[in-house]
Amino acid sequence: HTATFKRHSDLPLTTQWLASIDDLLDQTYVIDVKEKTQLQTTENLAPIIYIQSDCNTPSDRDLYIKELMKYIQIDSYGGCLHNKDLP
Repeated sequence: HTATFKRHSDLPLTTQWLASIDDLLDQTYVIDVKEKTQLQTTENLAPIIYIQSDCNTPSDRDLYIKELMKYIQIDSYGGCLHNKDLP
């Protein structure tokens, strides 16, 4: 399934509530790529995070992530495929 701004998405974001366009443009949590790379090393963070607590969904997204974990490091903080605690 997709959730994008395209009207042909399974869950168009236009149907979801946003208080303001500023929520999408907010730079509060945006950090430089060099800093992200440094944090990955110093904090032992994976390049991808996965947060899901509704396991065994009809889309089998947890199976997709489990397979992807064989090829790339993924920190999973939710109840499904949990392999790391939140900092």
